[in-house]
Amino acid sequence: MSRETLDRLIGEAVVNKRLRAILLSNPDKVADFFDLSREELQLLSNIRAGSLEELASQLYDEICERGGDCAFK
Repeated sequence: MSRETLDRLIGEAVVNKRLRAILLSNPDKVADFFDLSREELQLLSNIRAGSLEELASQLYDEICERGGDCAFK
Protein backbone atom coordinates (compact mmCIF):
# COMPACT_ATOMS: atom_id res chain seq x y z
CA MET A 1 0.00 0.00 0.00
CA SER A 2 1.42 3.34 -0.95
CA ARG A 3 1.66 6.18 1.51
CA GLU A 4 -0.73 8.16 -0.70
CA THR A 5 -3.34 5.42 -0.50
CA LEU A 6 -2.90 5.13 3.26
CA ASP A 7 -3.26 8.89 3.73
CA ARG A 8 -6.37 9.01 1.56
CA LEU A 9 -7.99 6.00 3.23
CA ILE A 10 -7.32 7.15 6.79
CA GLY A 11 -8.19 10.75 6.00
CA GLU A 12 -11.56 9.75 4.62
CA ALA A 13 -12.21 7.44 7.59
CA VAL A 14 -11.50 10.30 10.01
CA VAL A 15 -14.38 12.35 8.63
CA ASN A 16 -16.73 9.55 7.58
CA LYS A 17 -18.11 7.60 10.54
CA ARG A 18 -19.72 4.93 8.34
CA LEU A 19 -16.50 4.28 6.41
CA ARG A 20 -14.56 4.12 9.68
CA ALA A 21 -16.92 1.47 11.05
CA ILE A 22 -16.71 -0.60 7.87
CA LEU A 23 -12.94 -0.26 7.74
CA LEU A 24 -12.60 -1.58 11.27
CA SER A 25 -15.17 -4.36 10.98
CA ASN A 26 -14.98 -5.53 7.36
CA PRO A 27 -12.12 -3.93 5.39
CA ASP A 28 -12.87 -6.02 2.29
CA LYS A 29 -15.86 -3.77 1.65
CA VAL A 30 -13.72 -0.65 1.19
CA ALA A 31 -11.60 -2.14 -1.60
CA ASP A 32 -13.92 -1.03 -4.39
CA PHE A 33 -14.18 2.54 -3.12
CA PHE A 34 -10.41 2.99 -2.98
CA ASP A 35 -9.38 0.81 -5.92
CA LEU A 36 -7.07 -1.29 -3.74
CA SER A 37 -4.82 -3.90 -5.28
CA ARG A 38 -4.99 -7.50 -4.14
CA GLU A 39 -1.83 -6.95 -2.08
CA GLU A 40 -3.22 -3.80 -0.46
CA LEU A 41 -6.47 -5.55 0.38
CA GLN A 42 -4.57 -8.48 1.89
CA LEU A 43 -2.50 -6.11 4.01
CA LEU A 44 -5.58 -4.28 5.21
CA SER A 45 -7.48 -7.49 5.91
CA ASN A 46 -4.67 -8.90 8.05
CA ILE A 47 -4.76 -6.00 10.49
CA ARG A 48 -6.81 -6.29 13.65
CA ALA A 49 -7.47 -2.98 15.32
CA GLY A 50 -10.05 -1.61 17.70
CA SER A 51 -9.66 1.99 16.63
CA LEU A 52 -8.76 4.00 13.58
CA GLU A 53 -5.56 5.13 15.32
CA GLU A 54 -4.46 1.51 15.86
CA LEU A 55 -5.30 0.65 12.26
CA ALA A 56 -3.34 3.59 10.88
CA SER A 57 -0.36 2.82 13.10
CA GLN A 58 -0.26 -0.83 12.07
CA LEU A 59 -0.64 0.02 8.38
CA TYR A 60 2.12 2.59 8.63
CA ASP A 61 4.43 0.08 10.32
CA GLU A 62 3.71 -2.50 7.61
CA ILE A 63 4.41 0.01 4.84
CA CYS A 64 7.72 0.93 6.48
CA GLU A 65 8.72 -2.72 6.89
CA ARG A 66 8.06 -3.27 3.19
CA GLY A 67 10.33 -0.40 2.23
CA GLY A 68 7.67 2.27 1.74
CA ASP A 69 7.73 5.95 2.59
CA CYS A 70 8.51 6.33 6.31
CA ALA A 71 9.28 10.03 6.49
CA PHE A 72 7.99 10.41 10.04
CA LYS A 73 9.45 7.28 11.61
